[in-house]
Amino acid sequence: MWLSRQMTAASGQDEAAVCTGIVTIGGARPSVMLGGERRELRVAGPGGIEWLPGVGDEVVVLRCDDGEQIIIASADNKGEGGGIRIRGDLYVEGRIFVNGLELGKAQDEA
Repeated sequence: MWLSRQMTAASGQDEAAVCTGIVTIGGARPSVMLGGERRELRVAGPGGIEWLPGVGDEVVVLRCDDGEQIIIASADNKGEGGGIRIRGDLYVEGRIFVNGLELGKAQDEA
């Protein structure tokens, strides 16, 4: 732990404001390997979206003016499908398209 903190303090000054790293400890306060390991980072996202990075995920990390680092997105694009589960009502204003076809339109209209 002490060594990790020392490496973090020494290497943090040369890092870009936005960079990618690999998650070494997943969960709500993950650790990410950047130039050294950064521990207990905060995870930020748009309101209502819950996402917790897992070990091995590549993530985008933003360094704030106060020196704090925040994980803002997953950089992984492994081509794996995912899922979204919505519980409750969903209201959409506008049309919805799936694979280029509009939902709710009759096949002969498309």
